[in-house]
Amino acid sequence: MLIYDLKIRNVNSADLDAIMQVEEKAWPAETRAPKDKFGERSRVF
Repeated sequence: MLIYDLKIRNVNSADLDAIMQVEEKAWPAETRAPKDKFGERSRVF
């Protein structure tokens, strides 16, 4: 049985580099959102 200690919180600007690492691993280059787009999304949402 796997047990994870997860915390759900709002994203902040310090998270952007880690988000971009996930984005690069998850999506082909032609469909990835740029870092500035994620920064804007974090401010809006």
